[in-house]
Amino acid sequence: MVKTLRENATYEPSKRSLNWLKVKKDYVEGLTDSVDLVPIGAFYGKGKRSGTFGTYLLAVYNPTDETFQTVCKAATGFSEEALEQHYKNLSNQIISHKKPYYQVDEKMTPDVWLEASQVWECRAADLSISPVHTAALGERASDKGIGLRFPRFLRVREDKNPEQATTSTQIVEMYDNQFRQAKDLKHSRGIAEKQNGEGERTLLSLKEDEMIESGNEAEEEEQQQHQDEEDEEEGD
Repeated sequence: MVKTLRENATYEPSKRSLNWLKVKKDYVEGLTDSVDLVPIGAFYGKGKRSGTFGTYLLAVYNPTDETFQTVCKAATGFSEEALEQHYKNLSNQIISHKKPYYQVDEKMTPDVWLEASQVWECRAADLSISPVHTAALGERASDKGIGLRFPRFLRVREDKNPEQATTSTQIVEMYDNQFRQAKDLKHSRGIAEKQNGEGERTLLSLKEDEMIESGNEAEEEEQQQHQDEEDEEEGD
């Protein structure tokens, strides 16, 4: 969040204002790496998205045991045309049962299972320890995996097959790198606070405790209600 210097500026939830502006970290080019994920399940859409798949269950690849491990549910970044095209293409990839090499928590069971056939490039806000996703399960927390927060679809990677998707090992490396950066930020913030004096704090968009573990909160309130309905259709 970025706040104006006006003394009477207040933050009002769900209301657009120039007093407080929300800076979305995943939109800033170069701030986070993109990842290549495989759609292995889909959820039917509601409202404007009825008649298509509205949300997709995405996975990374674990080459060690040749499994696909879930890392997020993605519902944003899709144009209406893209949603229709994905629905048309992936409806042909619906399978009746979960594949034995799909590692999925029962809480993430989709409406339909999909054959691992495509690779999607996505960007996200950050990574967190997840109680419901299975990517790198147990690597950084007992019985928990690593998940992406607020993932956003970018494009289909026609040049890759599912086994060339981002691996669980790469997800761990990205998480560890993010953790180190968060510690550095926290250290820098402490120095800044001492220099600024008591009562003055440097605002940071990244909170270390948020990054380390997310309680899922209904998959981040269904990815912030499809990112506030794609920011009210980009301001109409």
